[in-house]
Amino acid sequence: MQGFYATHHSLEELFTGRNGVLGGLHELSALLQTRHVASPLTQSPCKRSNLMLRWLVRNDGIVDLGVWQRISPAELIIPLDVHVGRISRELWTDIPRTERLKTALIITDHLKEFCPHDPCKYDFALFGFGEEQSRMKLASTSLTDPEKTL
Repeated sequence: MQGFYATHHSLEELFTGRNGVLGGLHELSALLQTRHVASPLTQSPCKRSNLMLRWLVRNDGIVDLGVWQRISPAELIIPLDVHVGRISRELWTDIPRTERLKTALIITDHLKEFCPHDPCKYDFALFGFGEEQSRMKLASTSLTDPEKTL
């Protein structure tokens, strides 16, 4: 990181210009060289990095800070996890059953049909609905079969 900041003002520079978001995700993982930062080259949906980008690029006045101004929210990729993936498969028939980069891009394209300039604004709603659905399923199971929850 020290070498990067010796020649760059901000990490935002990784994601602007010809690199775009996908190129920036790859460069970020190469720069940090840690197994905790996924690379799109491995077909990972890069959930943590895409969530970081959502916080830094979008500005909703609540959770998303919008401190980076040179990247458009239209360029963001949905931070894909099991909850977002499951709800997306209920909404659209062409969503693969694996949480991979391709899946995140397909979901993002579907969300662009609703809001081309900010498709990731639906991330929190999809995640929250999916998580709540999981919780309700667990509660239902515990009521009908208390032994399964132990």
